[in-house]
Amino acid sequence: MKNVVDANLEDIIAKYQQTDFFYHYIPEKIMKHINEKFDLPSDERVMAFLSCFLKKNGVCFTEKGIYWRLIGQGKGCFSWEQLKNTKSMKLKDGVLYLDDKKTFDITGTSYPHDLLIEMLEEIKALPIEKDGNDIKASSGFAVNIDKIKTVCKAFSNYEDCSLCKTMSFSLMLEEHIPEMLKISLMKKNKVDKHDTLLVYINTYLGVGTDGIVISANGVFFSESFLSLFYPWHVFKRLPVDFNKESQELSIGKGNIFHLNCSITKSEEVLWFLNQLQRQ
Repeated sequence: MKNVVDANLEDIIAKYQQTDFFYHYIPEKIMKHINEKFDLPSDERVMAFLSCFLKKNGVCFTEKGIYWRLIGQGKGCFSWEQLKNTKSMKLKDGVLYLDDKKTFDITGTSYPHDLLIEMLEEIKALPIEKDGNDIKASSGFAVNIDKIKTVCKAFSNYEDCSLCKTMSFSLMLEEHIPEMLKISLMKKNKVDKHDTLLVYINTYLGVGTDGIVISANGVFFSESFLSLFYPWHVFKRLPVDFNKESQELSIGKGNIFHLNCSITKSEEVLWFLNQLQRQ
């Protein structure tokens, strides 16, 4: 199998992540099951996992293609190169067909079927790496971490910022996060050990580790049954909307993140995120 351009492939996968479609944070039990049962080539890295039936069965996304292991269907795979050469693609009764050939059935997942087709169409449009030479991809977005830090500091600076004094914003900069909490946040959000945690906003009554984590690499959203991570260049162009009635954020492709138990006012969290996206 040949590689699609990794940077763009990961960007697309990150954009389409949802509850049953794990990107960045694949639970350890599922990852162990993948390593033991999916027979993936040793040189392929799992980028994402679409959970179907009993969580452990599903579809793996790697830099070279898709592999699946499903109850009643056994194992199978197709490469990104095969996808790119496909003339027609459709989902019928939960079954994915490439050129009218049946591949896998995802009726056991809550992941929206239309989003899977939309994501695969985007991946299909990517250039393919040929003869071992990478085709350099650019997201077209530059991220200045110093500016990100400036925004975070401004929202936490109550003494010197007259605007901040009128807000109920509860934001903890890295230097103010207790060490044990920092360890818990990095473990829960699977923050890379080489990454730098910049800010934490608790969204559940000021207790526990639910909330929003800002790092040098991107933005993490975490609550019960939902863990999301968006690299900066993906987050900057990501739709983030707010439902005032339900006190919920809508993030990316329909992910709902609850703010009804947040000490910080929901509108202010949205404003903060919008300011980060503008940097």
